Amino acid sequence: MFNDPYYNEPWIYHRVTRAAFWTTTLKRLGIRHRRTYNTRHTFATIGLMAGANPAYMARQLGHSLEIFFKVYAKWIDGQNDSRELAKMQVAITASL
Repeated sequence: MFNDPYYNEPWIYHRVTRAAFWTTTLKRLGIRHRRTYNTRHTFATIGLMAGANPAYMARQLGHSLEIFFKVYAKWIDGQNDSRELAKMQVAITASL
């Protein structure tokens, strides 16, 4: 949630805040209303698509890796597969 800019703490009345600021801002920007909870999904998918470590992302969201992968595995981009394969080949070669 957003913090009160005067006290840098969570707003006391989050429902009033949501109606007064979040909904109004979305409307003025011409953006369809979404639950503020959806920003978690946006954060997770952007992180994964940018190549962030899934373990780091899971910790940020407070998930176990199992739950994180269950929800977000479809967003892990395959465009870096050759790079990941090369890492594995280096590790295998080094262990011989």
